[in-house]
This record gives sequence, C-alpha cells and structure tokens, in this order.
Amino acid sequence: MSTLRLVGDAFGSIIRNPLQALRISLPVWGLVLLAFLALIGLQNSVPDAPTYEQMRTIQRVANTIIHGSFMGLIVATAWAAVAWHRHRLVGENVLGIFPRFQLSAVYGYAWRILMLILLCAIFVLIPALVVGIVIGVNHIVVGNFKPALHSGAVHVAFTFLVTTVFTSMFLRYAMILPAKAVGETITLSESWRRTSDRRFSIIGIAVFYSAATLLYGYLSITASVFVQLSQIPALAYVQDIFFLFVQWILLMLSVSILTTLYAESRPVLRLKM
Repeated sequence: MSTLRLVGDAFGSIIRNPLQALRISLPVWGLVLLAFLALIGLQNSVPDAPTYEQMRTIQRVANTIIHGSFMGLIVATAWAAVAWHRHRLVGENVLGIFPRFQLSAVYGYAWRILMLILLCAIFVLIPALVVGIVIGVNHIVVGNFKPALHSGAVHVAFTFLVTTVFTSMFLRYAMILPAKAVGETITLSESWRRTSDRRFSIIGIAVFYSAATLLYGYLSITASVFVQLSQIPALAYVQDIFFLFVQWILLMLSVSILTTLYAESRPVLRLKM
C-alpha cells in the first residue's frame, strides 16, 4: 500500500467512525483537561504578594502536576491506542463512555512506547544533537555567522531531516505496539523484518508526519502572535479549540496508520473498518 493510500485509509477510518474515535480518545483529553484545570486552580490560588516559601511550594506543586500529567499521558495514550487497534483489528467497539481498560495490554503498550522512544533517541536524537553542537561550535570558532533567514532555513531543514529519520525508525520497530494490543508478542527484529517490504511507504509517512509537525508548529506560533496583536480575548479560545482538534486528528491518524501497517504486515488479518 502506497503512502497516500495508507494515510487516506487511516484518515478515512476516523471519518467513518467519529463517535468511536471520540470515545476512544476520551482518556487522553480527560487527563489533559484535568491537568489544565489543576494548573488554573493553582494559578488562581497564588496570593497577591506571595512569600518566597509560598512561591517555592507553588512551584513544587506545579512541577508535580506537570510530571504526573506527562506519565499519565503516556498511559492514557496507550489506553486509547490499544482500544483503537482492537476496534479496527478485531472489531471491538466502545459501548460505554470510556474504552475498556485492559491492564496488561495498556501497561505493556506504554512500556513499549517508552522503550521505542529511548531506542530511537539513542540512535537518532543523540547523534543529531552532537552534530548540531559541532556545527554551532564551528560557527563560533570560525566566526561564520550566517544571516538569520539562512540560519533559520538550515534549522528547519535539519529538524525536518531528524524528525523524518526518527519517525521512520520508530515505525519500523513499532509493530510491537499493535501486536501487544491484540495479544501477539513480537520482537523488535521481527517488527523490522515485517516492515521491510514497506520501508519506502514508511519513509513517505515519516516525511508527511515531519511536514505536518513543522506546519503545525508554524501555524501555532503564527496564530498565537495574531491573537496577542488582535487583543480579542475570544480568539484565544477559538485558537485553543482549533489546535486541540488538530492534535486529536494527528493522534488518531498516527494510531490509525500504525494499525494499517500492522494489518498489512500480517495478511491473515483484515481491518474491520
């Protein structure tokens, strides 16, 4: 299946099943909402003239909320991803408000996400960081300071390349994720072998994802500047709602693409919808 067909199939599965997609993603957005409300409540609790000790306490509480939300978000994402994989691969629907929490599958999925991120970081992000530092030091030592536009273009191109390589590697190994969701245990090498015939499609998906990520970042910054300059408070809420919707689409699209890749790597499986 080509890159466009993979992306189209994944996007179509969301459009055809919007209620299931919304229910399945509720754990993620529920956690985000709780963390947001907790931080807002903490901000409103700050006295007009806080002491140093009060500020330290507030900062510790804020850090606890942020760190706890990050770990909770990993679990919530795994919860939603497992439910969506099972929905598309074995036809398991969400009957209540939240998808069924399958302890072994969810925590196994979350652990595998962290392992894959660490693995890809070791082989991609750390070397990229070293290269970036070397380039920066070279510019300082040589005194070769480029114009801002040129430096910005190099930064964007470098970020695009690193993101593409990272995503490609992640997807090649990521068959272990939907496999865990449906009760199959495969190794990293098996995942790499299964996706070998689709490596060019995966590179295409990685390019698409990198471009979408950069575009999202650019639009987010541009919209924030526009909202601040407009001085219209209502626009801030419109902006938040719009970008939350975009994040939801990107989340579900990523999981759907992974589901399709897994199904394609096992011809015995047929996507339910």
